[in-house]
Amino acid sequence: MRPYILVVILALLFCSCKEKSLDPNGGYTVSGIILSRGSPVPAANVTLNNRSDLSSQTAPNGKFTIFNVPIGNYALSAEKSNTDGSFLATTSYVTVAGDVTLDPLILPRGVTMYTVENPEATSLKVSWNPTDAADFREYKLYRNTTSGLDENTGTLAHVSTTISDTQFIDSNLNAMTQYFYRVYVMNDYGRLGGSDIASSSTSNVDLATNGSFENVTAPAIIPDGWNAWGTSGKFSSDNSIAYSGSKSLRIQLSLSDWGVNSWGAYQQISPTKFEAVKNYKISFWFKADTLEQYESISCCFSKNNFFDGNQVLASLYNFVEGPRPAGTWQYYSFSLTIPSDVPTNYFVIFELVRAGTMGYNFHLPMTAWVDDVEIKKLP
Repeated sequence: MRPYILVVILALLFCSCKEKSLDPNGGYTVSGIILSRGSPVPAANVTLNNRSDLSSQTAPNGKFTIFNVPIGNYALSAEKSNTDGSFLATTSYVTVAGDVTLDPLILPRGVTMYTVENPEATSLKVSWNPTDAADFREYKLYRNTTSGLDENTGTLAHVSTTISDTQFIDSNLNAMTQYFYRVYVMNDYGRLGGSDIASSSTSNVDLATNGSFENVTAPAIIPDGWNAWGTSGKFSSDNSIAYSGSKSLRIQLSLSDWGVNSWGAYQQISPTKFEAVKNYKISFWFKADTLEQYESISCCFSKNNFFDGNQVLASLYNFVEGPRPAGTWQYYSFSLTIPSDVPTNYFVIFELVRAGTMGYNFHLPMTAWVDDVEIKKLP
């Protein structure tokens, strides 16, 4: 072999070996373009393995280049954040053994929340536009009572695996409470995007069942949802006198109901309907004919056992008592704070008391009426 040919071969081998010794430390580029719905996506952040030293931002034409990339395998993440808090994202995998020009990276159609509706007092209807992600796996809807809402701070309210299923009715919420919602779009590798945040508030709700006393199922004489103790017939439905509607709860004593006695009508309410340490108001309308001496009516709210006076949380004790003449309808109310400990049950109670003996001439028949009982959360 001629000497000058040998020199050329050795020189090429030396250069080749020197280049390979430098390549693993960097020097390559990864470039491409990001599109969404056929248009370039400017100001999107692109990173390799979430490394700040291997990152870039797309230009107005959607193109990007990451420099000084060492040989290796990488997860390339692209994300476009919007001013309303929504974002689009995609992840792909890149092997770098030289300069790499990627096929266009497609961000899916963004998800935007629609107006949150309030179809019922304690329900909210949440909806959003569908994505067009080819690798869609599911929507995840998160809820919170503050606007600081993401996958960590929020409660997962709903998951949908159908791309066209873009609405959900969130039920059994607390009354008079503002809720915030956000949807995340997922594929098998993570998030493809997140929506903006939408919110709405639930309405107030009356926690008393049949507080208008309009519903009575025969052969019962006491309105549905209510029970009574004491001698039968002291509390019953009246379809001739009412503050509103056509019926009320009648309280009636006869001349023979003498002695120290009490009778009551009550409703049992599940603690799950109330929020701990929140304030509630109990209200009702009342009308009476003559109340004689030592006759009185109380209204109270108790827990666990309505027969135990120590369980009373709040009351209008003897809100009417004799002697008093017949009167017109009057409005009464009182408020309370629900305790932090959860009892077995709550009760709202109307109790009638007559004290005395048969010999007293003030023991006359008595009739009174209660209507429109409401139990509502206070703002």
